[in-house]
Amino acid sequence: MSTLRHGMKLSLFPLVVALAVGCSSGDGTTFGDESVAGSSEDAMTADEAALGASWNGEEADDISEADLAIASDPTGDDGPPADSLGPQSIRPLSSCTRTTGFNKGKQMSICTVTINSKAVEQGTASAFVKMRDAARRSGVDIVVVSGFRTMAKQRELYAAYKAHRGNLAAPPGYSNHQSGHALDLNTKAPGVNAWLSRNAATYGFRRTVPSENWHYEKW
Repeated sequence: MSTLRHGMKLSLFPLVVALAVGCSSGDGTTFGDESVAGSSEDAMTADEAALGASWNGEEADDISEADLAIASDPTGDDGPPADSLGPQSIRPLSSCTRTTGFNKGKQMSICTVTINSKAVEQGTASAFVKMRDAARRSGVDIVVVSGFRTMAKQRELYAAYKAHRGNLAAPPGYSNHQSGHALDLNTKAPGVNAWLSRNAATYGFRRTVPSENWHYEKW
């Protein structure tokens, strides 16, 4: 009998290890068997770290007036009802993709899902869907026009800015959008800006760029 119990313990050990590895990222985010993205190319270089150390935090989002005025979901993407998104939900909208994010130069592992064809950090996505559903009940349709930004994309935007071909961009690793927690919303669409001004804080969202009324973050 003792031999049988010993054998059962050994057979269960790999399962316990697999569950522990598969369900925690180390940054408080819960994962299932999501696909994994990101590589060593995502790491900041020494030059980028030096640029970030002297950066004043300013950045200008590269968004068109047409995007900010989108009146409804242009993609047909639609998540589940808000009441199905519990705080322990592993996959709030779709398959979760683990990738590399940054917050003020600090590299972190995040898990993103898709809303309006834009990648959004999983917890932020859950909160957004609840907020979006509440707004819809008031006849207002909030759309995500920009979400998570990869290191490659931020490098592209920063290079364009330095070459005087693009808007003011943060050094790679220092854009708010690289965290996955920052969303640009369609605040020029009817009723959106007014509704967000009154209600966004209820869902944990706040404006973090005074000059951009479309930029909201949820932490």
